[in-house]
Formats: sequence, C-alpha cells, structure tokens
Amino acid sequence: MGSARRTYFAHTRFKTITRYAYKRIDADQPMPGVLEVSRRVPIGAAIEDILLLAEYSLEGEWDGQIRYLPLR
Repeated sequence: MGSARRTYFAHTRFKTITRYAYKRIDADQPMPGVLEVSRRVPIGAAIEDILLLAEYSLEGEWDGQIRYLPLR
C-alpha cells in the first residue's frame, strides 16, 4: 500500500464493498473510507455531494468509516 490516501466510492446494486469494509472494521484492520452512493440518487445530487466532500474533507478524515450518500 502506497502513501497516497484515498476514499472509495461505491455505486453498485450489491453491497460487496461495504460488506468487506465492515469485516475489516470488525477485525480492526486499516481501511480507506467507503462512501456508498445509492442507485436511487440522481447523478447531479451525487456529484454535488462528492464535490462538497472533496472540497471540505481533511486528509484521512474518512479512513475506517462507511458513509452513505446522499448526505441530506
């Protein structure tokens, strides 16, 4: 794993990514943040939330967390 910090955005029908992310959290293993975007969210709203997060999040702020979009 390199020094770059990333947050993973998931937009799938299946909860595969979040399922593995919860397993890593339960095992106290390091994990980048996971932001799950609901398929019901209009693309424009999803993009607005992603841009908001990119602008105002601190480096590493989402590490080890699973959050769901939309933010509202």
